[in-house]
Amino acid sequence: MARWSAHGKAIQRIVDRVVYIKVIGAFNREGAEANARHIKLKVGANFDDGQPWANFHDLTHFELGTPDLKDVAESHYVWSIEHGMTHEAILAPTMMAREMMQMLLEPYTEKVQFEYFNVMDDALDWLVLQKRLLPQNKHVLSDLGYESCSIVDIKPSDKSLRS
Repeated sequence: MARWSAHGKAIQRIVDRVVYIKVIGAFNREGAEANARHIKLKVGANFDDGQPWANFHDLTHFELGTPDLKDVAESHYVWSIEHGMTHEAILAPTMMAREMMQMLLEPYTEKVQFEYFNVMDDALDWLVLQKRLLPQNKHVLSDLGYESCSIVDIKPSDKSLRS
């Protein structure tokens, strides 16, 4: 199989017990693989304590992708669940992105609680309710909604987020 240049940009940040993933542009398999590698490194470095954590996919600037990235995404979800992911907030304001995620995630709905949102604030409130995000850190993820973000990871150190 031919290898292509990675397409698609992803910004990943850790805030409390949340892996924020903002995908920008159109992705191909190689772009999805690169994104998955970065997330695995962040999860391994921050969530090695056996406690549950959440994904937060921000698809506001996502332009979909090639069909072959589906295999990468499925493999990544299996890995994420095996490594403690129990919740996922999905900011998908477009019908196309939402339907794509619903089809992709359907096999995992018994193991992970997925919620879809049209606006950032609702997703952040839900993550706080799930005890994956501290209320005082909502602004950190809210600020990441801007394309010119430059905020660093905030490691999960608060005991109130431990199950």
